[in-house]
Amino acid sequence: METSLEDVGYQLWAGALLLCDYLLHYGDSIQLQAKHSGILDLGAGLGITSIVAAMFASWVICTDYRVDILAQAESNWHRNKWLLPQVKCEDVLFKVLDWNCGDNFHIADKNNSNKYAFEESHKQILHSTNTILAAEVVYDEDLTDAFFKTIYHLLLYPPAKNVLVTLEKRIVFRAENLDVCSPAYEHFHKNLDDLVTVDEGPVRFCAEQISTSFPQYFQYTRTKEMVSFK
Repeated sequence: METSLEDVGYQLWAGALLLCDYLLHYGDSIQLQAKHSGILDLGAGLGITSIVAAMFASWVICTDYRVDILAQAESNWHRNKWLLPQVKCEDVLFKVLDWNCGDNFHIADKNNSNKYAFEESHKQILHSTNTILAAEVVYDEDLTDAFFKTIYHLLLYPPAKNVLVTLEKRIVFRAENLDVCSPAYEHFHKNLDDLVTVDEGPVRFCAEQISTSFPQYFQYTRTKEMVSFK
């Protein structure tokens, strides 16, 4: 059984649980880093990473590209926030962010009744965020390209930001070479290599693969294909 590209946001992926484990294990250091700042969650889907992030950050902006998915994430937040052992932020913002739009953070006009649209007052909050989360966003090459363009745009604004990415390599069989590979992961890594070699402009980028040996708090199968980057 496969999940269509349009509906990937409605599935809870193992990579999101891996990122939640990371947040829970390193929560104290994340809380110190985000003491007067917040966390931006890209492609948040059902919102579980945003819910866990709310335990440690001053504010959380949960984003996805579809209003219906955001509405489900918001419902999940309101139903589960009372179960958290601690909540650092008072509330989570849920906003539409389409990586394929030239202006990712399109500001709604005053007559726009869509509560999930970014408003002018959110600009400063957005740019002052110092931690960005992205779980299981690597599955389509065009979307991966759009993701990196969005990341590049965000990292241009101070303060310095950490981006945490978790994913599970999708292994396929390549008939022409009679071997297995992960095209989506390879394309992700190419984009990552391109980003860190940027040598012009106001900022510099660095990236590293980080160990996934931290404790497991959620119930899922943590395979060797699951990786994380910072």
